[in-house]
Amino acid sequence: LKESFAATTASPLEGKVIKATDSSLDVPKAKHMEAILLFTHLPDYNQGKIVDALLARSKHHSAVVVLKALIVFHRLLRDGHERFSQYLVTSTTFFDLEAFVDSSSPDALSMSGFIQAYAAYIELKIATYRQLGFDVCHVNASDHIERMRRDSPPQICENMRIFIKKAHQLLLCVSEKAPET
Repeated sequence: LKESFAATTASPLEGKVIKATDSSLDVPKAKHMEAILLFTHLPDYNQGKIVDALLARSKHHSAVVVLKALIVFHRLLRDGHERFSQYLVTSTTFFDLEAFVDSSSPDALSMSGFIQAYAAYIELKIATYRQLGFDVCHVNASDHIERMRRDSPPQICENMRIFIKKAHQLLLCVSEKAPET
């Protein structure tokens, strides 16, 4: 009830973020995700407002709400406009979830470790974009191969170090076993 009231009194973006990251055990509804994705594609929309709204939800005490905020964040990185990712590369604000614990129930407690690993993965994904100057997931494979052909051997080694670190963090997420919904 409190979330419904907050969603109706918030800005249109904040309302969609609250609805997408509600405390229900379902994945974020497609209609809310699509609306948030649309905000990333609006030409003059401040991407910082999207980031701030999601970061606010990631500070929630409920593991379900925090996990949904991370899912929305990851989806925006994957499917949102490039401006969203570029904004994050220049931002210094991150999740700060390495000590997150929700001990309200056994399920919430078991999700806490996954949330920590998943947040670290998303932060590393952003750091990788910052270090490489492009998002590996958004790059055309042939463009990436062509770029790597021009790199010097030390640069190729450095890029491999970055990729290995990212893969390691992703494996940590898998080892924490994502909660089943």
